[in-house]
Amino acid sequence: MEDSTDWLRECYYTLDWRWLRTVIVAPCVEELIFRGCILFHLKRELKSCCSLCLASAGFFAVSHFHHVFEKIHAGYSWKSAIKSCTAQVLLTAFFGTYSTFIVLRTGNLLAACMVHAICNQFGLPDLRAEIHLAEMRDGARGKVLYLAILVAGLFGWMLLILPATSPHLFSNNSPFCYT
Repeated sequence: MEDSTDWLRECYYTLDWRWLRTVIVAPCVEELIFRGCILFHLKRELKSCCSLCLASAGFFAVSHFHHVFEKIHAGYSWKSAIKSCTAQVLLTAFFGTYSTFIVLRTGNLLAACMVHAICNQFGLPDLRAEIHLAEMRDGARGKVLYLAILVAGLFGWMLLILPATSPHLFSNNSPFCYT
């Protein structure tokens, strides 16, 4: 007869638990808490899309400052841990603003979960390294091409963010973020 814990042992060795936490569990839980619960209560006090996005993003960013203690535990000095986490918290604030905007525009929490999961999966590109690689592959032309693609992607995102999140596409009748 098979031991009843064999399937647990198999899961432990076949699943990447960090990936599961980072890409599946954390985005869903964080979006449920920050966009589903906290944003719900913020809507009672704040009436503009901008104030809701910034307030929700502020709470979201501060909640990620716990990474300071992880870095200190890993051997970083207080100063370098805080410096490293400050950049992370600022990026988290930007993402929190974006995620809140998506929820307010679409009325869809799952959309924010998906964007969050994709963001956690891919992370931020190491622009210096990517530019250096492009330059090594194709000289100055590669560097210019890479930068042009980045700028084109940014402009494409800026042009499409409002039409792609139009409340009418999602049958969202919420009074927030009709810009």
